[in-house]
Amino acid sequence: ESGSEPCLRIGLAAIKTVGEGAVRPLVAERKQNGAYKSIDDFCRRADSRGLNRRTLESLVRAGAFDALGPRRAILGVLDQIIATAHMESQRRETGQTSMFDNSAESGDVAQFPGIVLSDTDASPDEKATWERELLGVPLSHNPLWALATLDAGDAINSLEQLDEEMQGQSVTLLGHVSAVVERHTREQKRFLVVTMDLL
Repeated sequence: ESGSEPCLRIGLAAIKTVGEGAVRPLVAERKQNGAYKSIDDFCRRADSRGLNRRTLESLVRAGAFDALGPRRAILGVLDQIIATAHMESQRRETGQTSMFDNSAESGDVAQFPGIVLSDTDASPDEKATWERELLGVPLSHNPLWALATLDAGDAINSLEQLDEEMQGQSVTLLGHVSAVVERHTREQKRFLVVTMDLL
């Protein structure tokens, strides 16, 4: 948009395990009636027909609900969100009044019997792990930013500094361990496969 900061936009259907059919109605509702203001507002307005727990969980973990509450808190009430959204969809189809409707003329969404969110959130590293898994890149937090300001000294901090001749040698790396997977040999000896991100 004109005058706004540069940003990276990722379509909701690009999130792993999220299908276009599930998010198209959510986006259409948002375009027609404005942004979702709260979890209760989402439940009241969302078309939940293609929305299952796995899809909703992926949307939350990827950060699609960040404007509505902390990720960890929303994950804790997923079943309640799905059940409430399904009930609201049924009410709309049968022409019944929403259970969130307020008798006040202001038209504001009532707080009762709203879904209560805790203040619990995921750690920055946890968010980065989820985003890497679901989007392919960490967006909200990148541990390498802090490392970029450090003087690497003699340490290797770039893939360009590594070559085949170093195989078998001990080297010092400056980077971020983004994944550790435990494996076992046929003889049941334990070893680790470590993913190291470099600048």
